[in-house]
Amino acid sequence: MGSLLSTATGDQPDSLVPIIDIGDLTSNDDAAKLALAKRIGKACEEIGFFIVVNHGVPKEVVDKVWTQTLNFFDQPLEEKCKLISDDEAKYPYGYSMLGAETLSRGKSVDNLSADDSPDSKPTGDMKEMFNMGPCDERAGMPQRRMPSEPAGFPPAFERYYEEANMLAHRLLGAFALALDLPEDWFVQKMDKHISALRANNYPSAQAQDSLT
Repeated sequence: MGSLLSTATGDQPDSLVPIIDIGDLTSNDDAAKLALAKRIGKACEEIGFFIVVNHGVPKEVVDKVWTQTLNFFDQPLEEKCKLISDDEAKYPYGYSMLGAETLSRGKSVDNLSADDSPDSKPTGDMKEMFNMGPCDERAGMPQRRMPSEPAGFPPAFERYYEEANMLAHRLLGAFALALDLPEDWFVQKMDKHISALRANNYPSAQAQDSLT
């Protein structure tokens, strides 16, 4: 992967995926912000991807959510299972056990041969998850259900969600500027978003072998 990425913050001729410092999105320098937005727009038009550096999410926030997420997944299974939603139609978040999700299901259906049974179920994905949605009644989503243990998990996860949400809004502002629109053009279109934060935990190869 390293051979595909430039370590510079500018757009390099040999870089397939531009690495862009977005620090100027919080700047009062309108010219610098517009120039940055145009670079982001160029990356989206020519590559479709870009790597963000200097994103503004505090390191201590990242460190805390990382530690607390590991602590959550290290708990006994019966504790984590208390967070499984009893009705995903009403609450599509919470804990999901190892193998409960099958992202390859659609591909398997597409690839069915005439001799295959459409009822055959592919193996579930080798990951467990915890998901959380917005804390906003306007979005039409229910109140968050957070684990009581580890005690530091809810504040760490919620803080990281808000920081990521603010980062997303900064990027939306850049997208608007790149399209020659007012910076706040997307604000009213995203005030009832249902963005989800998901943590995935993948077992070791040895653990996967023992489960298959």
